[in-house]
Amino acid sequence: MGSGKSLIIGLFAVIAGATLGIGGAVALMLMELNRYSPAGEILVTMGAFATGLALIMLGLNLLIKQEIGYTVVSAILYAIIIGGFISLYPEKWIYPNVSYIAMGYLATTLFLITRIFKEMLTHLLEIKQHKLKNNPKNNSFFIALAQLIMMELTGNQEEEDQSKIGGEYIMNQDDEELKVTEELKEKPIEIAPDEETEDTKKSKNKNEIQTDDTMAEAARKIFQKHFKKMQKHEMGTKVGRDIEELHDMRVAAMRIKAGFEVLNPYLDMKELGVYLKGIKRTRKALGNVRDMDVFLERIDHYCDELPEERKGELDFLKDNIEIERAKERGNMLEYLDGKRYNRFKKKFEDALGKKKYWKMENENSKGTPRPTSVREVFPTLVYGQYANVLAYEDKVGPDPHEAPLEVLHRLRIDVKILRYTFEFFQEVLGDEAKQTIKRLKSLQDNLGDMHDAAVAVELLNGFKESGHWGDKSTSDGEGKNNAVDGHIDAFIHYKEEEIKKLRDKFPAEWESITEPEFGKMFAESIAGMYSKKI
Repeated sequence: MGSGKSLIIGLFAVIAGATLGIGGAVALMLMELNRYSPAGEILVTMGAFATGLALIMLGLNLLIKQEIGYTVVSAILYAIIIGGFISLYPEKWIYPNVSYIAMGYLATTLFLITRIFKEMLTHLLEIKQHKLKNNPKNNSFFIALAQLIMMELTGNQEEEDQSKIGGEYIMNQDDEELKVTEELKEKPIEIAPDEETEDTKKSKNKNEIQTDDTMAEAARKIFQKHFKKMQKHEMGTKVGRDIEELHDMRVAAMRIKAGFEVLNPYLDMKELGVYLKGIKRTRKALGNVRDMDVFLERIDHYCDELPEERKGELDFLKDNIEIERAKERGNMLEYLDGKRYNRFKKKFEDALGKKKYWKMENENSKGTPRPTSVREVFPTLVYGQYANVLAYEDKVGPDPHEAPLEVLHRLRIDVKILRYTFEFFQEVLGDEAKQTIKRLKSLQDNLGDMHDAAVAVELLNGFKESGHWGDKSTSDGEGKNNAVDGHIDAFIHYKEEEIKKLRDKFPAEWESITEPEFGKMFAESIAGMYSKKI
């Protein structure tokens, strides 16, 4: 073990390192440090934390080992590595510089940890030396490790005749008094695995709505299901390696938002309204990035259809969108890492676990019964929504090709609400619900693609006018005539043709949910709820 000056220096290094490390950690929390914090704050905080850990490792080596040579070499390596970080951050903090600094710091730390572990192991062997009387002391780390493992595996419970404490030897009691009996041994307890029936397996993939649940209780189960999905995709959304993670997280948030809006009359919004606001904030933070992901994919799809010599003519537009996406992604990450979102998550999760927020009175103040269960309320709910969709018959007009885009946009929203409601309760409905949902989704997709294309035209015209992605315009973009605008105009024409094709498909989609056959399918979906055993 270390002694003399090395002990004093080592103790001082450990204390100084602990002070710096704790100070860096406290500063990190107080400053709410994240990847978008000022470079100076990151540099000082992380520099203090890294230096503190390095001092602790060097100090422990001095306290445990008398050899100072390796410690000095390690200290020089740490100084070079930390100095490199300070000089490179933030301008040159890119690959491969990041890798060199990280690997150097990790390698030096692992080297010191190995030396500490080896010395402690060797010392442990020394105090068990009577077990190895026929073997000379060996300084090999791996041989020492093997010796200790073999000793423990033999089950030998004898204690050393003498144990070293504080530099003095104290005689132990007779070996007979120190032997430990092995008569009592625990028998392994075998636990039979739970049997999984087919019904059990199916229930794991459902939110377990029952027809006799109140609508508020059904809402709780729906929110719980989609909130879990939202959280499941949160880490993937933050990492950003797969854009579908963001898509899935956003869809889950949209479902919760739609659930609140559909089931609002059956919920205590004085208590739960705050969670709807939280979901709306989350959906917006995710949506700004996702919308640009979708637009970039559609640019790629358009460019793939161009001749080889023209495939790069919208690269400048993609670059502009990528810049705006990076800004919005930064805002999204700041929101997801922030206190407000994480406080919302915790409180919403707590509320979902407390049934007191999801109660409904089954009679009014006069004692008259009122419908509250799924089987009592659902039919009137969805028939009302279906009526809202059918009410567009006059607005769509005799020629659906000519229906105003604003009308079709509002129709899309009402179709989406009807579809989501069916999906929320699909497990308690008849088998026809699957085909009903399929038709509604097909119409919604047609209207949604039409709306997206119309918005794209506005954004492209706005980009032509301002040079900034995100500005909308209703002008025709005339007045400029250059190569860049020519490429944009070609893309605008492509999107306008897309709208025409979607309009051509709309009449058939509209008829698919207004014809008598659909009405019968719709009714049978609901009727199936009363014959199913849920």
